[in-house]
Amino acid sequence: MNPGNTKRPYSKHQIHRGWRFFRFWVYRFNNQPLRAALSLVLSDESFGRIGKFLKKPGGTGAAGPRTLRAKEVAPAKAVGTDGLVTFVTLSPEAGPADLALLESALNDPATPWTFVATSGVDREIISLAAGIALGMSDDYDLLYTDEHYFAEEFPRARPAALGPHTLLSGNVVGRHYLLRNSTARAVGGLRNEFASASEFDLFLRMRDEGARFARYPFVLTSAAPEFVAKDLVAATSAALARRTPSSLKSEGSAPGIVNWQIYSLESAHVEILIPTRDRLELLQRCIEQIEKVTTYAHYSITILNNDSVEPETLQYLQTTSHKVVDCPGEFNYARIINQGAAQSSAEFLVMLNNDTIVKTSNWLELLLGVALLDDVGVVGAKIIDQNGDVEHSGIAIAPYPQHIRHGVNIPASWSDFAGIRNVAAVTGALHMISRVKWIELGGMDEELEVLLNDVDLCLRAELQGWHTVLQPAVVIQHFVSSSRGRLNPKSDRERFIAHWDLFRDYQDPYFPETCSLYGNQLTYNYLTAQLLRWSAVIKSFFALG
Repeated sequence: MNPGNTKRPYSKHQIHRGWRFFRFWVYRFNNQPLRAALSLVLSDESFGRIGKFLKKPGGTGAAGPRTLRAKEVAPAKAVGTDGLVTFVTLSPEAGPADLALLESALNDPATPWTFVATSGVDREIISLAAGIALGMSDDYDLLYTDEHYFAEEFPRARPAALGPHTLLSGNVVGRHYLLRNSTARAVGGLRNEFASASEFDLFLRMRDEGARFARYPFVLTSAAPEFVAKDLVAATSAALARRTPSSLKSEGSAPGIVNWQIYSLESAHVEILIPTRDRLELLQRCIEQIEKVTTYAHYSITILNNDSVEPETLQYLQTTSHKVVDCPGEFNYARIINQGAAQSSAEFLVMLNNDTIVKTSNWLELLLGVALLDDVGVVGAKIIDQNGDVEHSGIAIAPYPQHIRHGVNIPASWSDFAGIRNVAAVTGALHMISRVKWIELGGMDEELEVLLNDVDLCLRAELQGWHTVLQPAVVIQHFVSSSRGRLNPKSDRERFIAHWDLFRDYQDPYFPETCSLYGNQLTYNYLTAQLLRWSAVIKSFFALG
């Protein structure tokens, strides 16, 4: 939209939408000519100097781990060294022999870079991927790729930014990456005590020291890497111990995923704010379930009464042992929450819809176990609907705010989405934030009366350096819009879109830019991926000289 009718240059997101439109019509009738043309354009011969810069090693070699030494690689003139990259291919389980090869490569002072892949990937493809990555490497210490595992239908698309809390949950970098050797050596290199998670431990220490990670637009196909759960847990525990003096716990969850939490040395007071207008049956059910299952002792409940009029509701509000705050006036969710929060003195605030049922007994401990970190702003939970289906496991701006539904609109095989992770936003049906950070953010934007005030809060927190995190171990059931009904003001949507410039410059850092999400439909944008790849190729061409 351009209300002022002012001419502006096309943005990359407008071009992106144009390519999606073009792709829809071409693929709808016959996708073969387009894909064949792209394959031809992106063949080895089309890369010119990049293809020549790396010699094609040839031959498959013996089965199992193997290394191509730097002397087999033609140096880039811009670098002017005899050795540029050491290629290491590891078996999926990365045993001791594999890790010894990787350690040797990282400690080679004559070679500045190591490119790691899973055995079975064609060496010519590895050379090509490394050539593209090297052209982008000046600004980064580690570049990772999308991966396509043999047993899966779609590539595992990865976001442009690797969230710091996502990385704590497992080796989401994968097994195809270009690594700056000097950075790895500076943080101590591989530590063998973490066995199959030695690479993961290295990535965590690099991130702790400010190493720069980025995705580059290449897809490599191989068998899925294998990680031993206890090794991953040990690496995450060591990383958490470096961050906080509090006691901590981490344990294996989904395959390759660690579920971690931090325990406060002191018992923080949590105040649960529940807005309501009549609908006593919903309110009572919500509160009774909290009282029944919650194992955390230091919490209180505050009911935010927005002009209830039914006698039964008024009777309940007069006799309940819980605090009641009157929030009169036309329904404005943001204003109601702000009024309730203004009368709180608790260290942490939880906003909870009255049409929810808490399913996890230690839900407050799990939410606090993330919210206690200094760099965390808002923490959300996994939400299921009245039928038990996943309704929410984070919100992606892709390009409009959409609920991520792992296992529904995100393939269940994408295990990166199964753990604690960074997201653009979480729903206000349940979220936690420290009161100090809430005050600094100024609460919710009351001009977003009904919709998107929760997403806006998360995005503003991100601008302050406070990440939004999803804790999927906390599960609540949400009887969708039982309280709000069909209230869905268009003005909220227009204000939000204009303020955040969604369809021009905003890019969700934690959702793959090669994917679009519309309701339950996830689309892997092959054309967008190819355009990003071409951009990297062109940059590599000029960077390598």
